[in-house]
Amino acid sequence: MLTPLFLYQIIVYSFWRDCFQLSWAFKLYDPLVGLIGLVAVVMLVLGWSFCRHFKQKRKYSEFLEFAVSLRTAELEDRKAAWKASNEELEQFLFAASHDLKQPTRTILNFSKLLLDGKSAQLDEEAKLYLQFIASSGQRLHDLIDDMVTYSEIGSNSRKEWIDTKKLVEEVVQDLSDSMSTAKVKVSGLPELEAYPVELSSLFENLISNALKYRREEVTPSISISCIDNEHEWLFSVADNGKGFDPEYEDKIFGLFKRLENALEIDGTGIGLAQCKKIVELHEGDIWAETKPGIGSTFFFTIPQVNPPHQ
Repeated sequence: MLTPLFLYQIIVYSFWRDCFQLSWAFKLYDPLVGLIGLVAVVMLVLGWSFCRHFKQKRKYSEFLEFAVSLRTAELEDRKAAWKASNEELEQFLFAASHDLKQPTRTILNFSKLLLDGKSAQLDEEAKLYLQFIASSGQRLHDLIDDMVTYSEIGSNSRKEWIDTKKLVEEVVQDLSDSMSTAKVKVSGLPELEAYPVELSSLFENLISNALKYRREEVTPSISISCIDNEHEWLFSVADNGKGFDPEYEDKIFGLFKRLENALEIDGTGIGLAQCKKIVELHEGDIWAETKPGIGSTFFFTIPQVNPPHQ
């Protein structure tokens, strides 16, 4: 196989030979022949150096390509293993949640029967114990429901073209009983392709979260808006509530993470984890910014796609 170096040597040698023959034919002096030979030698050395460098660079490039392909294959294997593990965990969570529902209902029902039907036969201490049992049972029941909802996110769902302004208005209407005097401002909400049930749950969780962490001395105000951020929609849900410690901005979307003690504010610690999973289902990102005592803003993105008629 003819290598670049070998071809270069042939060309240089031919040049030196032709020059030598030419000098002989015209009776040129020996110094000129020596100079021509020197030039040929220099060209040979430079050519050898260049080809060697070229060969080493090609080998290094091949090595990098091999290393990248190896790393890519490793990442794909890890991704597949993580996906399988996550699916297995969600299946376990779904099964365990359903298995826990029945005994939890039994605890709640019998506690209620004792409090309602046998209240006259119970002393105050026994009533207090039963109230604790009923309260804990209700929290466990709510937690199980949220776990089931979390495990079902994205299952058997199809994307649809949605008017998010109309969807948010419906969510606000559904939450009207808990809205009291809260003010909700909506602006710039677009039509987009999304999972309707999950997107509705996302807005419901974020609005409910703003209502939970309201400041008692201030009328709750919630602003829901969206801007066109090139290839994605950037949504924001801002409130004037209590806010939270900025240290927890990256932690609040984990499972069972609470911003406040459960005795102070009702909740299971799964709502924001559901929001994160829903946004990731839409291939977007979610994050929060806060100012303690002033309010919080939750941001999330959803990629843009062309409308069906385009």
